[in-house]
Amino acid sequence: MKRLYPFFIALLCSMGTMAQTPIANRVKAVAKRLPGQAQIVAKYTDNRRHCLYYTLRDRLLRYDVRTNRREEVTFSSRPYASIIATWMSDDKNTFFIAIDKKGMVPSYLENGQELWMYDSKTRKTKFIGEGFSISHKHNRITIKRASRCINPSAAQSQQHWMIRDHQFDNEGTPLGKSEEYKMR
Repeated sequence: MKRLYPFFIALLCSMGTMAQTPIANRVKAVAKRLPGQAQIVAKYTDNRRHCLYYTLRDRLLRYDVRTNRREEVTFSSRPYASIIATWMSDDKNTFFIAIDKKGMVPSYLENGQELWMYDSKTRKTKFIGEGFSISHKHNRITIKRASRCINPSAAQSQQHWMIRDHQFDNEGTPLGKSEEYKMR
């Protein structure tokens, strides 16, 4: 019997790690039932959040598996045309939403796209920045924004602009901005 004791302990431990919590199972089931166009942003299976975040038809939605309710997450007080991209921060507690405001702003080069950060623990949003291009590569966020027009008296199609890159880390902390350079 003493020889079998370590075997039973190992068996119980391996079964415990393979079994998922009821919340995790419900989140997994909801994720499987999402429409084909839906994109999963984040899954939280802890007792505090117990939900699934996903995008569908350019809206961010939150499905609470305890209450079986879906709600739209309002992160911007201004209208937008579409969600361009979403990604998680390093700590997995916050995620970013890049939106396009095409046709809703007078100068796309200055504020055609916006970047928002959403904290899943507090459910609070934070505006990070705006520009005409938002990218996320190698744990660095870059927002390109027009800084000034070189020839403002020229026709709009003939204008030349100077650009600055605004850099942020993967937690949304500003790292600085580049020197101005001419837009190509």
